[in-house]
Amino acid sequence: MQRQPNLLAAKLGSGPCFVNQRGQPLFVGSDLSGQDYAVNMTLMLSCRLKGIDPAAYLTDVLPRIAEAKTSELRDILPDRWQPPAA
Repeated sequence: MQRQPNLLAAKLGSGPCFVNQRGQPLFVGSDLSGQDYAVNMTLMLSCRLKGIDPAAYLTDVLPRIAEAKTSELRDILPDRWQPPAA
């Protein structure tokens, strides 16, 4: 019985790669794109773990980031973020 080559192992060595929620590899075009993807996924998964709607979080936080001082950024991370009062 002849073994089939492991194409996944060959692809993983060919460039930046992440694994999506289904365990399938996700390839990105560059290292910088991979870093951006990792930051975004970290924020989204942190929101989900805290029971926060990621869309509501980003809608509130993205406009505030430009105006926030460096010392205030910690307060808008998912673990400390409070939804705006309706």
